Amino acid sequence: MAPAYRPGYAWVLAGQGREQEAHEQLRIIAADSFAELPFDTNWLSAIGEAMERAAAPRRADCSTGTHRPDAYAGANSPPVAQSSRMVRGSQLGHAALVLGRRDEAIGHYEAAVRIDSAAGLVPWAERARHALAAAVLDD
Repeated sequence: MAPAYRPGYAWVLAGQGREQEAHEQLRIIAADSFAELPFDTNWLSAIGEAMERAAAPRRADCSTGTHRPDAYAGANSPPVAQSSRMVRGSQLGHAALVLGRRDEAIGHYEAAVRIDSAAGLVPWAERARHALAAAVLDD
């Protein structure tokens, strides 16, 4: 299986209640801080999906290497696939939260609510609000 598809496949497996298999797929791609994932047009969407999957349930072992905001902007970004033009702030929040960076996660979630609301992305803004509330209450 192509490395970029493992995080999405993990989501499908988890949706079918196959948590152990889902975690195994995520563990495979997360090995060595995602060393096997090419930094190409699929990288951004694969990392975003991995962050979403690692957040539920929290899997710090599968989040190391995902929280690289420097890689998501400007000249450091790979060309982005049409299907994923950006990593959502909520996905960055998930990665930060899983890595134990609660305050940073809250900041990402707050930014995601603002940005997604301003863009009219209601479902994404609601997801970010939900994640923000959970992070704030998670002491």
